[in-house]
Amino acid sequence: MYLHHTSLIMKIVVSKIILLQILFSICLSIFAYDKPEHIIEVGIYENYPKVFVNDKGEPAGIFIDILECICENENIEIKYTLGRWDELIHKLSVGEIDVLPDVSYSVKRDSIFVFPTLSVLGSWVEAYVIRGETLNSISDLNGKTIGVLKGSVQEQYLKNELVNKFNITYNIVVFDDYKATVNALEKKEVNVIIVTRFFYFSELCNRNIVPTGIVLRPSELYFAFKPDINPQIVKIFDKNLSVLKNNPKSEYYKSLQYWLNKQIKTGIPQYLFFLIIITLIVLAFVSVFAVILHYRVKAKTKALRKRNRQLIIAKEKAEESDKLKTVFLQNMSHEIRTPMNGILGFIELLKNPELGYERKEEYIKIINESGKRLLETLNNIIEISKIEAKQFEIRCKSENLVDILAYCVSFYKPAAKRKGLDINLNCKKPELYIDTDKKMLISIITNLINNALKFTQKGYIEIGCNENESSIDIYVKDTGIGIRKDRLKAVFNRFEQADLDITRPYEGSGLGLAIVKEYVEALKGEIKLESKENFGSTFTVSFNLN
Repeated sequence: MYLHHTSLIMKIVVSKIILLQILFSICLSIFAYDKPEHIIEVGIYENYPKVFVNDKGEPAGIFIDILECICENENIEIKYTLGRWDELIHKLSVGEIDVLPDVSYSVKRDSIFVFPTLSVLGSWVEAYVIRGETLNSISDLNGKTIGVLKGSVQEQYLKNELVNKFNITYNIVVFDDYKATVNALEKKEVNVIIVTRFFYFSELCNRNIVPTGIVLRPSELYFAFKPDINPQIVKIFDKNLSVLKNNPKSEYYKSLQYWLNKQIKTGIPQYLFFLIIITLIVLAFVSVFAVILHYRVKAKTKALRKRNRQLIIAKEKAEESDKLKTVFLQNMSHEIRTPMNGILGFIELLKNPELGYERKEEYIKIINESGKRLLETLNNIIEISKIEAKQFEIRCKSENLVDILAYCVSFYKPAAKRKGLDINLNCKKPELYIDTDKKMLISIITNLINNALKFTQKGYIEIGCNENESSIDIYVKDTGIGIRKDRLKAVFNRFEQADLDITRPYEGSGLGLAIVKEYVEALKGEIKLESKENFGSTFTVSFNLN
């Protein structure tokens, strides 16, 4: 009896011990759940809008948004260290901090720090002066006193490369931060400052300080890591950057849109008179479109006011039209200024008599591509203006559709090859004749192929034709980013695109598909669009045989 009682007590004690162990394990797992996988110390300095400390004393900027998004996704804790640029770059080299945002790549730095595979932003350096001063070429830097950020790539570039490339001399004054650099320029202690392109978006870039258009040293900006960093952290950053940069709706593009929402205001050198004339003509076209759009909005609003039941609809349409006008004008300004600045900048660089053959070929290629982009924008504006004024004639005759499609495919094969895409022609018959206006049909097909090339990063583009009992169908199929369902009809509207954001990742005037729609309707045809977001799109143009 005594032994039985003792055994029962032992069983109760053991069961309570096991229960306590289970409860302890559960509590331990709960408290350990939020324990971060890694802890990293990040250096912060003043370089608005990429990285800085805001009025609340908190780190902010493009790099900070991206950093915090990655660390939140990967359960990484961040500790921030505030300092000057030269102090932080030294701390990174000796391992006192783990990460430093906004580091420009160089061979020397690559031997000291660890750089991930993917960069965050592209950048260059540019010369700024006080308003009223002129600086037209790199040779004008000769004899000048130049202010730069202490320990920056700009300082090393001025000391070691620029002076040797262009055989000029100048004095260099270094400053601890950009604020001190700007103060020196305003007090005329220096003649010119050399800063990154993102200086334009900072509050320090006021009306008294203007860019010269002298562009130097294109580079990529990275998160730089200390030499003995855990390789797993670098892989985590590469993986997350890849996901963010390939998603147009990610925090990456939201941050760019938020911090870079400032209109470009660079001037055009007077010595390129013919380019000024072209710019004025283009601006005249844009102004005409603005007047037409404004007149239509006012007329529509006035008519709808007479009908009380449609007052709300009229207001919404007027606001939407005004938004489209603003987006279009800003887009046109960007589409014209960007290639123009590229042409002007690299023409200036070509003036250097010591420039090597390979570098000249590279600059000429960039100028050629910028010229083509500007010409495409001008052609689209002229073409849509002719459509708007009904100033085009239709001249139909019998044409071999297969030959026309083959010509268009062969024309775009080099461009597709450069992007790593396959472009194929799929027609069941070697000959298929149709009564049409050849010039207008080629414009329709080339605009559709150009649209597919722009929005397809991998996969293929297929162009083909089919003959049915009552119609002939022409289609252009791609494996691009696709279009949301609610934007399928909007892509054919004039001055409107599938993506209305100003800082969207894809360039273009938004007129190509509007031109396609107008020409298809003029030829008594019909255009249809099938698309699935992230899987691709298929545009089909049908012409009746009757």
